[in-house]
Amino acid sequence: MMQAIPSARRGGRPTGRSAGELPAGTGRRRLGNFRTPELASRVQEVLAEAGIPSSREPDPERPERWGRLLDWLVHMTGARGNRLWVPRERFREAVRALEQARREGR
Repeated sequence: MMQAIPSARRGGRPTGRSAGELPAGTGRRRLGNFRTPELASRVQEVLAEAGIPSSREPDPERPERWGRLLDWLVHMTGARGNRLWVPRERFREAVRALEQARREGR
């Protein structure tokens, strides 16, 4: 029988997740696939200022079997990109925060 691994550690190693990132198992929605890592980092900073957690990695404990399969296929094909995920329930709030930042010229 498989034993659950706490979300803060994997295989005896810390995950390296910062306080603003999403814990494993949190429902996520992809906010976008940004052209450059710098742009993705700036978007992540704007979200952090708005108090919205985000992650650069897909959910390792995604409950949907097909979703996990798709995440694995993207990983195996090497299609990296600069994706950014936010909590599913805060997606609209994240979009509004980014629109506001764009209007302010940030």
